[in-house]
Amino acid sequence: MKTEIIHDMRTAGKGSSAAHPDAADRLMFWCPACEAIHVVTITGKDPWQWNGDREVPTITPSVRTFSGAMEAGRRASCHLQLTDGKLSYYTDSYKMAGQTVDLPHLPPGLVSR
Repeated sequence: MKTEIIHDMRTAGKGSSAAHPDAADRLMFWCPACEAIHVVTITGKDPWQWNGDREVPTITPSVRTFSGAMEAGRRASCHLQLTDGKLSYYTDSYKMAGQTVDLPHLPPGLVSR
């Protein structure tokens, strides 16, 4: 089975490892800088905009997350823009700053159908 590069959690079935009670309005994707998933809300109040494309997704505005790690005396942040299937990391990202990479597929087994 082909792995996804972006997972629309609205399509996750009951019992899916990606689904949880409030997951129906979210998308998840893999961040190679953090080596973790990032999740964005695409409906409701102040949602991210998604172009609906699972192969070359675009999400606006940018995504910024904070980790528990400390960098230069403050919490490390991952700040990126996902445009046309490419992740562009802003210079304030604690890893991969200034780099642009293809959005990788979600790791196998992360999402069950």
